[in-house]
Amino acid sequence: MNHPVQRHRVVIVGGGAGGLELATRLGDTLGKRGMADVTLVD
Repeated sequence: MNHPVQRHRVVIVGGGAGGLELATRLGDTLGKRGMADVTLVD
């Protein structure tokens, strides 16, 4: 039986230089592969 792949949800709180950099990197890697939804809360 095939199980659908669950996407991870990543929420980053704080849009400073570190938060923005992390959100960008995770979005470029995990987000583009469909492995995670990345949300940045500023």
